Amino acid sequence: METVIWYNMDEIIEYEKKYLILSPIPFKKDNFPHQKIKQRYIQQDNKPVQRLRSIDNISYKLTQKYNNKRVVGKVEHEIDISYEQFISLKEHCIPAPYGSIRKCRYHIPYGNYMIELDCFEENMDNIIIAEVEFTSIDAMLLFTPPDRFGPEVTTHISNKKLYLQWPSCITPYSTTNKKKYTIKHHPVVVQLIKRISKTKKKLRSLKDSEKSISFAKL
Repeated sequence: METVIWYNMDEIIEYEKKYLILSPIPFKKDNFPHQKIKQRYIQQDNKPVQRLRSIDNISYKLTQKYNNKRVVGKVEHEIDISYEQFISLKEHCIPAPYGSIRKCRYHIPYGNYMIELDCFEENMDNIIIAEVEFTSIDAMLLFTPPDRFGPEVTTHISNKKLYLQWPSCITPYSTTNKKKYTIKHHPVVVQLIKRISKTKKKLRSLKDSEKSISFAKL
């Protein structure tokens, strides 16, 4: 197996929310920057699962994510790898019944946020999932999604689950299931609720004038 050296890197804490999109997209997606992504997963003994990703067949990355009980978000390490390393590592990926994750990711501005709209290909029924990343827990908890977003699936659906457990991982979510799944009961979040609620009241009095017109209807 190809040896990939994980250099000493600063830990990146990833704060994100994911939403299933159940309504038609009210604009032309191709008007926005987008990338074709293919990814698989590698499992090594006593190590977190690693993501092997190809972007537009010109950029290749190996990513390692894992949960840390001290924080809400996931800890992430990511490195660029060569095409030769990508091909070598690909041979060691976990077999998946429906093949690799194949999706087109659209980068769509929404106020101060950037929505990453993942449109999966036919092997996963063309489902659409919107991801929003944040710089802090506060920003994540204060985020109000567009009305057209479906159920929040942050803690229930991941690309790794789609890769290994399709379609059972998506079955509970239908057009009639609007229940919101959140992380508001996480111990770290509970400590922040009172402080953030005061800020939230102030923000409610402000107009979201900065929201982009292109995504306002979503």
